[in-house]
Amino acid sequence: MKTLFLASALGFAAFAQSPLPQVSESQVVAKIDGKEITAGEVQAALLAMPPEFVTMYNRNPAYAVQQLFMMRYLSGEAEKLGLGDRPPYKEQLAMQRANVMAGALLSFQQDHFPVADEAVKKYYDDHRDVFQQAKVKAILVRFKPVLPATASQDDRMRTDLEAKTMNVTRTEDEARTRAAEVAKKLKDGGDFADLVIEYSDDLLSKKKEGDYGIVAIDSSHPDELKKAVLKLKNGETSDAIRTSNAFFILRIVEKSAQTLDQVQGLITADLRKSQMNAWFADVTRRFQPAIVNKDFFTMPANIPGGPSPAALPQGR
Repeated sequence: MKTLFLASALGFAAFAQSPLPQVSESQVVAKIDGKEITAGEVQAALLAMPPEFVTMYNRNPAYAVQQLFMMRYLSGEAEKLGLGDRPPYKEQLAMQRANVMAGALLSFQQDHFPVADEAVKKYYDDHRDVFQQAKVKAILVRFKPVLPATASQDDRMRTDLEAKTMNVTRTEDEARTRAAEVAKKLKDGGDFADLVIEYSDDLLSKKKEGDYGIVAIDSSHPDELKKAVLKLKNGETSDAIRTSNAFFILRIVEKSAQTLDQVQGLITADLRKSQMNAWFADVTRRFQPAIVNKDFFTMPANIPGGPSPAALPQGR
């Protein structure tokens, strides 16, 4: 029997609500099976649930809360019958706990590997060419991306909403042609500020003659822009740079090195991640099995309640 909260909610109406309403934790927000449910109870439950459940909640809060408390009720009834002490449920519960604890250890290790200040300073000195920041001007030409057939309904809704909000109807090819036209005019001596007004789709920077803020390795800009900034020098203008939904043409206004203080947190996280990867690779090697009896591992598992052995692929 599958866990209730993994049931699909795609057929239910979507709601533009936050999963954590800004109300008092003690406030009663629902009644279920004759019992009052507070905002605090719902919030605590959401914090313990996987991302797919929160997604379900955002689509249909009432349905998600129903599934949650049904699951709790059925679980309680199972406990009364002592099912958790019977096979295979006892073993399944133990495996689920082991899985959660293994994930907890990985998270703990990720956050607690020690990183010395000297290591951070050395990394910074060895990668000064990467830690660059630039004040840029930008001309942005948007397009509506064509999503692959495998894209989720959420992605499609988000793309459609973004295109509608930005009033974008042009295709990627149309945007590429328009961006190439801008790039040619700039190379022919066109005024950047004038071309911003004529071509740019970014209303905020358009009001400031194309000022697009500071692009750096730790900024929230697309990676394509960050890579372009590293290659450009003061005063230089880029060719059209494609991102997921637009073409950018950047001009470097002022470029400088970031200080160690600015990037210390980023470097620390990166070094910690490297230690984590090395540690996990070592654990993985330790538990790589040396097969002693190959015949055993070519036999399909015959587990009660599992798929028929005949349905499993034969070992090679």
